[in-house]
Amino acid sequence: MRDRLSMRYVDCQRGPAAISLNLDTGSRISLARSAMGRAYVAVCPERERASLYEDLKALDPVAWPALRAGLDRAVAEHRELGCCTSFGEWQETVCAIAVGFHPGGGLPAMSVNCGAPTIITDARFLMDVVRPKLVAAVRGLDGVMGA
Repeated sequence: MRDRLSMRYVDCQRGPAAISLNLDTGSRISLARSAMGRAYVAVCPERERASLYEDLKALDPVAWPALRAGLDRAVAEHRELGCCTSFGEWQETVCAIAVGFHPGGGLPAMSVNCGAPTIITDARFLMDVVRPKLVAAVRGLDGVMGA
């Protein structure tokens, strides 16, 4: 979920691989460069997106044009592919995809991601094998959470 200009993990699940990302519940990652953050931006309300863009621009005006291009691409990706990507953009050796959703019950938009070090996975596997499963799983969460 969003935590100011970052994303914070509220849950984390790992597969059986001996090598994994060192992220756990409570970890914070980049909103603008991570797949998880980009998926959040892709589904958040337009007014919130505009406010986030202003805050990100103010935080680092020099980096803003590249960040804006990545976020705009993410919004299009989410619409066209059902997910957002970050292949080496958050961390050079990490590939990830994420799907944003609206949990319902008055809760803010959230996103679910799947990623791994490039040494054990690549973009093709995430897009061809993981993406359909992740999209289906997250679509099952739309509007069913909260009070």
